[in-house]
Amino acid sequence: MRKVLFYALLFSFAIQAQAQRAKRLSEAKATKQELVLYIGLQSTLDLGFDPCAIGGSYEECIRIAHKTLVTVQYSKDKRQMIFTPLKKGETTVTVRDEKGDIRLILKTVVNESNLARRLLELKELLRDIEGVELKIMADKIIVDGEVVVVGDLNRLYAVLSDTSYKDSVLNLVTVSPVGLQILAERIQAEINNPNVKVRVLNGLFLLEGQVESAGQAESAVNIARSMVQGFALPTYNLQGPNTPIDVKRATVKDPIIVRLTIAPSKPKPLDKMLRVTVDFVELSKDYLRNFGFSWIPSLDSGGSISFGQSTTGGVTTQGNGSLAGTIGNLFPKLNTAQNAGYARVLEESVMIVKDGKVARLEKVLQVPVQTINEKGQPTFQVVDIGPKIQITPRLIQGQGENIDMNIDFFFAGLAGKQGSAPTRLNHVYKSDVIIKSGESAAIVNALSNAISTAFNKDPPGGSVPGNPLFTLLRSKAFQKNKSQFVVFITPQIIESASQGTEDIKNKYGLKRKL
Repeated sequence: MRKVLFYALLFSFAIQAQAQRAKRLSEAKATKQELVLYIGLQSTLDLGFDPCAIGGSYEECIRIAHKTLVTVQYSKDKRQMIFTPLKKGETTVTVRDEKGDIRLILKTVVNESNLARRLLELKELLRDIEGVELKIMADKIIVDGEVVVVGDLNRLYAVLSDTSYKDSVLNLVTVSPVGLQILAERIQAEINNPNVKVRVLNGLFLLEGQVESAGQAESAVNIARSMVQGFALPTYNLQGPNTPIDVKRATVKDPIIVRLTIAPSKPKPLDKMLRVTVDFVELSKDYLRNFGFSWIPSLDSGGSISFGQSTTGGVTTQGNGSLAGTIGNLFPKLNTAQNAGYARVLEESVMIVKDGKVARLEKVLQVPVQTINEKGQPTFQVVDIGPKIQITPRLIQGQGENIDMNIDFFFAGLAGKQGSAPTRLNHVYKSDVIIKSGESAAIVNALSNAISTAFNKDPPGGSVPGNPLFTLLRSKAFQKNKSQFVVFITPQIIESASQGTEDIKNKYGLKRKL
């Protein structure tokens, strides 16, 4: 009994093996073909053999692995097969001939869109970009290659990011090393900072160097990011186009590596010192010339004669003293005189002051003048003679050694005397001027010239007598006053206060003690 069962099993296995060999032999002889279908579009396939008989079973003639993906039917003459895709996926369609043998095996792919048409559109849009290859693999359009010009890469991203293509395209395009180096050089040139360098490091852009402030660092990074905007997608997404950086490194979010340091703040420079030299000169000249001729004799008698009405109503005459007299100023007088005066006042003031600070100088001579008060008692008042100077120098930034000088100048000069009281001539000057360091400028030049002439006014001998016999007077007085006032100012930038006084020390023989 056991032997019978053993032989039965052996015979069954032999039959199955023979059937399997027959099936493999039939599949080996069958034509294998790939078929791509698109939802919404029917496709027709011509048959080069006679299909199953009309009375045969449809399931035996055509077998579909996944019937939910596609439906298949014959044409009326049964020489064509009509495919209607239903949903996206992959399946296998097996077609038998009239003898029942497998003649055609179709590896069918159902896509949602027409990749062939999308491929043609992309080739048309990207035809100007060199180094890019497009092809269809499975249900994706693969875009691969290397570009040199970053502008081409930005155009590529703009096209592939469109909603019509992003779900069906896989972007594998990268920038060539030559293109990355060119872009790094352009970024560095645009930043325009000799202390900042840009280089390529493993497909990324490395910013390194030293800047003066955080604002400069932020500006350099913003310039770099704006020039590599095609590289800056935030995440790695298999369903859409990706940047070359994201394809290589899914964790990298920023193509810019910042290694910039901020230089330590420099100590505030010391305030500049300025030496200001003020020279003022006053010249005065006066000239007086008098000439006079007078002859005014007068009669002076010792007696007197009076006449008039008496107390009784009559006319009476009365005499007193003798009728003798004296004639004075009998001889003519001649007077001639000539006076000339010359005065020169020279003042020099040297002041050391910080930039922007106020320097003041007063050099005043107080002259007492005696006067009479309201009670008739003698008193004294003071008259100031001399200069008062206030100067504020400021260095003008960005204009070399030009100095802005704010000047307030007052000088009271001694012009003469009126009796015992001195007379003053005041000079006032206020202004802002710009002078270069080490150069002198004449900021004030005041001239005055007064001429007066008098004829027959004052007799040479003084006053006119009380009882002149006659008057003969000829006189001429000529007076000329001339004055000139000039102010020179010389600013000079110095390193220290001691440097600004070396010439003064040398002038007075002062030497530094060691």
